[in-house]
Amino acid sequence: MSPWIKCKSIAVLLIVPVIYQAVVAAEHQESFAKEVVASGEAVVEQLTPEEARHMALRNARANGIEKALGVEVRSQTLVRDFSLLGDFIETFSKGYILEEQVLNWEQKSYQESLTRPPLTSYRVTLRMRIVPSQGKRDPYFKLRATLNKNVFVEGEEATIKVTPTKKCYLTILNLTSNDKVNILFPSLNQSNNLARANTDFVFPNGSFGLHMAPYPGHRRDAEAFILIASKQPIYLSTLLGKENDLPVHTLYKTLLNIPLTEWTEYILPYEVRKKTVNEY
Repeated sequence: MSPWIKCKSIAVLLIVPVIYQAVVAAEHQESFAKEVVASGEAVVEQLTPEEARHMALRNARANGIEKALGVEVRSQTLVRDFSLLGDFIETFSKGYILEEQVLNWEQKSYQESLTRPPLTSYRVTLRMRIVPSQGKRDPYFKLRATLNKNVFVEGEEATIKVTPTKKCYLTILNLTSNDKVNILFPSLNQSNNLARANTDFVFPNGSFGLHMAPYPGHRRDAEAFILIASKQPIYLSTLLGKENDLPVHTLYKTLLNIPLTEWTEYILPYEVRKKTVNEY
């Protein structure tokens, strides 16, 4: 579930958006689409069955993008927990998925040794049409970022600190547990997204709080903050038509129409869990 914002004071500013112009049309990029078949697997060990199926899908998508890029997937990674979430999300920026079809789900028993009990694993195979990203990033345009915690309990506040190597404009998004993206920043609560080179930028800035909570009905979720830095302002809410419940592939389809030299990103994965009875 997306973090909810609790305002401590509100200053409303009116902004006239200047849309960053994409230089490569999406229709043109689709001519580079490749069809691939890839699989992903996750085991029910530290994950619930629902979490394992979700992580298997993310694993398969990441493997599919690597195949489309010509990267040999030497071995299928067996996902046991949320630790690889950041790696999967970073792969999404290397290409975007135009179409996706589930070919097969398998449920099987997985046993590492005779001295350990067998575990249930889920494996999914997808057929995808993928457009690899075109061009190379600016090697001198990077972000360093930290989150105040990696694991949050419901109701705790998150704070993000970002340090860019060049002056840039920041956009902060939340990737929720159901693979939807919400734009958190810039917003009415904190609208100035200009960050100076080699200077810490903190979000939220103290006028409101970013309170964390799992999705309703979930005891825990694996999510992430996606930090986008651009050399010119990118008004994603205008380009995408809305700010909430955006499919992740729609986000990257839009970003990949912008030259890679003009933007960079940083992924901050985290886990949020529901309060236990003793924590109330």
